[in-house]
Amino acid sequence: MEWLTRGGWMMYPILLCSVVALGVVLERFYVIFIRYAQFPQEQFDKLQDLVKKGDIKSAKEMLKQQSSAQKSIYLAMLNQQDEGSQNKAAELEGNSILFRLKERLSILSTIGSVTPLMGLLGTVFGMIDVFSKLAQMQGAANPGMLADGIWQALLTTAAGMTIAIPVVLFYHFFNRHIENIIHQLQTTANILADQLSNIRSAKNAKNTATIDKNRDSK
Repeated sequence: MEWLTRGGWMMYPILLCSVVALGVVLERFYVIFIRYAQFPQEQFDKLQDLVKKGDIKSAKEMLKQQSSAQKSIYLAMLNQQDEGSQNKAAELEGNSILFRLKERLSILSTIGSVTPLMGLLGTVFGMIDVFSKLAQMQGAANPGMLADGIWQALLTTAAGMTIAIPVVLFYHFFNRHIENIIHQLQTTANILADQLSNIRSAKNAKNTATIDKNRDSK
């Protein structure tokens, strides 16, 4: 608190930025690592087995019991009957997931960029104040007073960088994990799409064979 007071008025907006950044970091941890946690591989294997058997109803029921919000993209694909609608639904749901994952990360980017500048600005104001007082003094300047004024002015720069460094690290850490989530979604969605396509092809082939058989019997 003493450093906060000595650093000048610019310390308060820097402190506010740190509180906002902490809130965003905690909220993103919940969203990215809990709400949108990567879909368990064993559950996806079970989903594949059900789809291969053509048991789409059981596959949907299994997905509805999952806690991961990523299940929405698989449900969107299973709810479509043709390939075009399926691809469109997967794309729309994937974009929606990506938006929710990246939501508010721009706040961290902004704080990581702005707080060092705020600290530097506070230091400039502090140095202006120090040298203004020195200019008003008569006689030799007191080195102790000069040193005291300078270190107080530098507090805002230190505070700004102290906030910016971890914020930038968290920003890149979150982005990297989001890339992993999106890569997993794209891979698994493509696998599921191929399986659904094979089921439709087999069904069409069966229907065609039935029609030909009925025609021959007539």
